[in-house]
Amino acid sequence: MSVPQDSEKIKVIIEAARKRFDHYGLAKTTMTEIASDIGLSKASLYYYFPDKENLFIEVIRQEMESFFEAMNKVTCQSLTAAEKLRYFVTLRFDYFKLFLNMGKLELPHFDSVKPGFKKLNDEFIAREKKIICNIIQAGIKGKEFEKIDAALHSDLFVSLLRGLRVMIIKERDSFMLTAEDYDLIKNYQTNFTSVYIKGISKTKK
Repeated sequence: MSVPQDSEKIKVIIEAARKRFDHYGLAKTTMTEIASDIGLSKASLYYYFPDKENLFIEVIRQEMESFFEAMNKVTCQSLTAAEKLRYFVTLRFDYFKLFLNMGKLELPHFDSVKPGFKKLNDEFIAREKKIICNIIQAGIKGKEFEKIDAALHSDLFVSLLRGLRVMIIKERDSFMLTAEDYDLIKNYQTNFTSVYIKGISKTKK
């Protein structure tokens, strides 16, 4: 989607939309409400975003950029590769929990954002695999990890993390997970990460 160039106005719109989506979800939020929140006419809002689905995707994109900015700061810190992998899993879990909460998406509603979300999701996966690959390579270089194919393992690591989340979601008839569901996903991903790190570490402790 091509957004008109007016960065300050767009920031205000996206922040208002983020608050609405976070509180009410995509389905129960209207463009009229978002426009009213910032004293903008509905016609003016449509000038920047053709519909709320495109606005939702843009909000998620901004959250995605915040995730990668936070993760890039972590990778620059003096931490072990194992610690960086654990931080990645924690930040990633928080990002997807935010996405699901803001969407509060039942499966039929997800169809409305699927085209734009697929492109965004593909970009997210490629970028997270690159981060994991770099962390693993640093671990190998620092003799923390065994000599393994970093690209192959980054693909495996990300795919398994995604699979653990999807496994829970597929058992539901919507993307609206309970607190227990989130705890289960977090426990699965945290335990998997610990086992994974132990498996590739030079010191098997």
